[in-house]
Amino acid sequence: MVLVMDEAIVKVIFGIRGGGKTVKLRRLLLDCPRSVTVNTLNRDGFTNGVVFHTVGELQRFWLKVYQRNFRLVFSPQHGDIEKTCDEVGKICQLSITCKNMTLAIEEMNVLFEDFRVPAEFNKIVFSGREPGIELIGVSQQPTGFGPVMRAMTKEAFIFHTHEESHLQVFKKLVGKDGAEAIRTLSNYQYVHWSLADGAENWTIEKDEPLPYM
Repeated sequence: MVLVMDEAIVKVIFGIRGGGKTVKLRRLLLDCPRSVTVNTLNRDGFTNGVVFHTVGELQRFWLKVYQRNFRLVFSPQHGDIEKTCDEVGKICQLSITCKNMTLAIEEMNVLFEDFRVPAEFNKIVFSGREPGIELIGVSQQPTGFGPVMRAMTKEAFIFHTHEESHLQVFKKLVGKDGAEAIRTLSNYQYVHWSLADGAENWTIEKDEPLPYM
């Protein structure tokens, strides 16, 4: 039986490499019984699901399991970011068809920086709640993937950065004190910002790596 997701929202994880973004993503996915993760740069360590290197292979397997729980990982090996961008568009459309699931995309700023954001991606951002799609984006910076997702984000996990231009963007989100906190965070610490019922809130939190990571 597939459970209908009551709260399918947009979440984003920000921070420089090595700060704890992937640990946070994996912890969030623990609570997602139906998920597809896009390992944009085919990095090692994404083994928390059945791994596929082509969209065709992913789609064929997905069609067999979409009516029950699944954890799938798409790790393209070709190294062509423009091609990966097109493939993510196809995965977004498959997610819309599948419904009631989580789609996580690593390295969004790399994936979309030089190319147009796929229309299917923006469709999930705008109307993902209707088919019950939770979107989790991971990015080293708060720009490079279009303004639509930033505007629709309801929850953000912001790890350490000292890049002034990034801090200025975050300052608009969490204020001066929050931006200063981001500058001084240690590994695995993050500023957790959320928007619920019209009220914004942020706290400093920390996750430790899971034993099997």
